Formats: sequence, structure tokens, C-alpha cells
Amino acid sequence: MGLLIDNSHPVFHEFPTEEYSTYPWWNIVQHSKSIIMDEADRSWNPVVQTIDNFERNHKLSFLMECSVGAGNLLVCALDTDKVSDTPEGRQFLSSLAGYMKSAAFKPQYKATVNELLELIK
Repeated sequence: MGLLIDNSHPVFHEFPTEEYSTYPWWNIVQHSKSIIMDEADRSWNPVVQTIDNFERNHKLSFLMECSVGAGNLLVCALDTDKVSDTPEGRQFLSSLAGYMKSAAFKPQYKATVNELLELIK
């Protein structure tokens, strides 16, 4: 139904956005899936949350991050091959890569391997 975007997050340094979906998101979202986070810790919030319909009301993540052990992880359920065919898709992917290379890539939520496995099962 839409997106809830933490547009102040440093991942969007090179991809300016509003707190909601706008035209540049259309192609990106069309080639994505959402990860159901209903069973995840309530304090683990997606950077970009897909708004589900009111009948199901799942907590859905399009883009999320966490630290796991000594590493950091950025998870985006996206078909990068299809998205990279458009200017907005290339810019979004560039912004993700730039963020992961930056000193700002310091996820606040500490996940366990088991939590991650539960999300992708």
C-alpha cells in the first residue's frame, strides 16, 4: 500500500527521499519483496517498511540493517539486475554501496544468527 521511510537515515545520503513512497521508488518497489518481521524483536525497525493492508497488518521490511557478531549487515530484498536498468535504481544501489563503505554504517540493532535465519526461512 505504500512505504514508511526513515528518510533521515544516512543510507539515503545519495538518494534523497521523503518519508513515504514517491515516483523514484516505483520501479524499485516493483522489483522487490518484503521480509515479514512479525516475530522479530519489536525494537528492530526497518529503514524502509512496506505498509501492509489492514487485514494482514504484517510488519514488513524492504530495507533493514543489523550487526551480527563482529560484522554489519544491510538487507534489501531487491532484484538488483532489474532495478539497475533505470537511473533511479542505479542511484539507489549506489547510495546503498556508499553507505556500507562509510563510517556511518553502524547498525544499532544487534541480531543473532538464529534471528536472521527465522526471517529468511
